[in-house]
This record gives sequence, structure tokens and C-alpha cells, in this order.
Amino acid sequence: MMCTVRRSTVALAGLLLLAAVPAGAVFVGTPAGSAPARVEPVRTVLGPGTVDSPGGLALDAAGNLFVADTGNCRVLVVPARTGVLDGLHVRTGRASTLAGGSCTGPGAIGYPSAVAVDGRGDVFIAEPTAQRVQEVRAGSRHAVTVVGTGAGGSAENPPPGAAGELQQPTGVAVDGAGDLFIADTASCRVLVLPAASGTLFGQAIVAGRLSAVAGTGVCGDAGQGGPLGSAQLWNPVAITLAPAGDLFVADRGDQSVLAAPAAGPTSFYGTVVGAGDIGAVVGGTGSYGPYLADGLPANGP
Repeated sequence: MMCTVRRSTVALAGLLLLAAVPAGAVFVGTPAGSAPARVEPVRTVLGPGTVDSPGGLALDAAGNLFVADTGNCRVLVVPARTGVLDGLHVRTGRASTLAGGSCTGPGAIGYPSAVAVDGRGDVFIAEPTAQRVQEVRAGSRHAVTVVGTGAGGSAENPPPGAAGELQQPTGVAVDGAGDLFIADTASCRVLVLPAASGTLFGQAIVAGRLSAVAGTGVCGDAGQGGPLGSAQLWNPVAITLAPAGDLFVADRGDQSVLAAPAAGPTSFYGTVVGAGDIGAVVGGTGSYGPYLADGLPANGP
């Protein structure tokens, strides 16, 4: 008997998944005088013949894994259990194509770099070469453009119903309110398409109108540690949101990870970032360097 696989609240992973290990299965190190700890091998969940240059992923609350299969121009789903998902008959441990499969033409997913899932189960797909973000709504396998015209640009606050313009959108994330965040890499900004009007990170937002929440549109690192509205970003490529709504940005050009609190001054891993500000919590030296050793300060030389 087939069951329906349900999706709900998203947990976005901002890094490429290489393997999965059952919770609680891995123990590293053995305390002095104790018996050897049980160590289980890391298990590959997608391998050769399945994916080509996977670039991003997301998990929903049911444990379904969504993969931006970049080289194959598609979004894959690996279900947590056998059943029906968005009209697909899926089996545990088997990958299925949710959307795409061709790089151009009708229904294409152009080299996706990231995916995110909202609380309703809608899947959002960043396509940097196509200059757009597409959405596959829960229960459907049809992708529709929600942001982007297909031509590179930086038009904010477009008229209601207009798609707006993007410049190499590489990362996507969705918060608990359903607001869609986009790492617009070449414009050096993080944009938001809000689900409802109000205030977000101290800035006024309008439902359905694309706005910048971080970055000035000038690439650099000036102003970091200060107000979001005047701090520069430098090629942001990935974003994620904490349960409280705090924003984290992987800023590739500045070799750092930045954080912006949703409300009030917040300590992120020992670094305090003020209300309405954005600051480095990892890296922040502004220059590339090799990884030296564990235990060094996360945001220091």
C-alpha cells in the first residue's frame, strides 16, 4: 500500500552534501581508560551514475533530500520513505527527478546551484547562468520563474507582478515566514522577496517586491561590522537562516562568513553583532590563507 510522503518546514543546508551518517552513529576519539568507541563508516547516499557536479541541497522536516544536480540540469529528490511525493512514485534509497532534465528549452532547469524548501513544501531553485530563481510548488513538477527576467540586471522594487532582475543568483534560502532570500552573487547583495509587508532586519519590505537586505551593490568589504544598509558584500554565494531568523552569508570574495541578527545584539560563536548590523563570524581577514590547525579563532588570523 502506497503512502503519501508529506513535506513541511525546511532546514536549508548551505554546503554541498557529500555523505550521510545515521544520527548518533559516529564517535570520534576514545576517553582514557574507556572501551573503544563504536565508529561506523560514512555512507555515500548519491554516487556515480546518479549526479553530475551536485551544487546544493535542502532537507524538509520529513527527511526528504533535495539535490541541485548542476551538471544534469535537474533537481533530484531522495525520499525518506516509499510513497508519493509531488505526483512521483518514489522509493527509499532511490533518486528521482523532481524537475528539469534539460538545460535549455521549455521546462528546463539551467545548471541549478542551490535549492531551498519552504514550510508548504515548495522548492526554490537558484539558476545563476539563467539569471533567475524558479519554484516548483508542492504537488507539482512544473517549475515557474518567481524572480528574474533572464537578463542580468539589478532592478529592485519592480512593479507588482514583475519578476525583477538578478545577476548570477547562486544561493537561496527561505525563512519561517516564507520570505525568499537570494544570494545575488555578481551584484554583491542579498535580496529578499517577502511573503508579507512589514519590517525585516530594520528595513521596510513590501510583499512581492524584491528588495536588498544586505550589500550596497558595490563589491567590497567596507562597512562590515556596521549597519546592513551601508556594509558591502563581495560575491555572496550561499545563505542560510537560523530558526530565530538570523541571516548567515558565505561571502566568497571576502573569504568570510557574515551574520546579521534578526533582532537585538546577538553573540554568534563568541562574536557580538549589533542590532541592524552585519559582521564576520568566520574569517574576516579579507585575504585567502590555508587552513592551519583546529582550535584557532574562527574570525581571526
